[in-house]
Amino acid sequence: MTSGGMDITERVAELRPLRSHPVPMVLDGELVAEAGRAQDFYAITPRLKKRRDPSSPGLAFVAFDLLWLDGKSVVDWPCEARRELLEAVELPVGACVAKRWPGSEAARLIEASASWASKAS
Repeated sequence: MTSGGMDITERVAELRPLRSHPVPMVLDGELVAEAGRAQDFYAITPRLKKRRDPSSPGLAFVAFDLLWLDGKSVVDWPCEARRELLEAVELPVGACVAKRWPGSEAARLIEASASWASKAS
């Protein structure tokens, strides 16, 4: 489902293996195109409109949270516990778990993002 509640599974072949996963789950994540860079975001919409156009970029689903697993809500679990559970679930080809950023690396990433954003504006 998109953030607007639209089911796009039939238009995105890369998502179908998630739907047929043997363990029912609800993931929170992002659909990414190409290398997943900010500028690649704009490649997603044309890909959704052109069903099987060979020139369209491939898409992948990057999960960053697990909300429900095998009939049980885990929303109230601590974030770290949900993350460990998410990392233990074997996701199909076309889906992956977002990389963790340890504290010092995360601080550098935020600093670099702020620097990039100030140059872009």
